[in-house]
Amino acid sequence: MVVRGRAATGWLEGSGLALDNGVVCDETLNAGAPGVYAAGDVVRWFNPMFGETMRLEHWTTAAEQGAVAAANAIEPAAAPCSIVPYFWSDWHDDRIQFVGIPEADEIEVVSGDRPPGTSSPSTAGATWSPARWASTSAAPSSHCAP
Repeated sequence: MVVRGRAATGWLEGSGLALDNGVVCDETLNAGAPGVYAAGDVVRWFNPMFGETMRLEHWTTAAEQGAVAAANAIEPAAAPCSIVPYFWSDWHDDRIQFVGIPEADEIEVVSGDRPPGTSSPSTAGATWSPARWASTSAAPSSHCAP
C-alpha cells in the first residue's frame, strides 16, 4: 500500500526483506526470499526495459506486475517484468496522459488547436535522451503553462 507517495512498508520491518522506498525486488519481482514475489505500488524493482530501478504508482502497473509475479511464483523459469510507465488523469472533459520516464536531455513541446470534431490533445510533448526515447505526454492546452 502507498500513502501520500510513500510505500507503507513499516509492517515488513524485521521480515528479512530489503526495504528502500518500497519492497526491493529483482527483475522477476522476487522480493529476495524464495517464493516471495511482490506487485503494486509498494514494489521497487529493476525494470530491464529501462535498465534502472523504479517504483510506479498506478493501477495499470499493479495489474501488469500482479500477472508477472503470479506467473513467476507458479513457474520456476521466472520471466522479467518489463513495463513502460504509463498513467492518465481525467480532468472534467479533458485527459492528461503520460508514457515513459520523465528524464531527458531534450524536450519538445508541440502546441496548437484541436482539430474540429476530434478529441485530440491540443498540447503534446516528447522528451529524448541520447540513447533512447524517454517519454511522451498529451494534455489540453488549458492545463499547460504557455
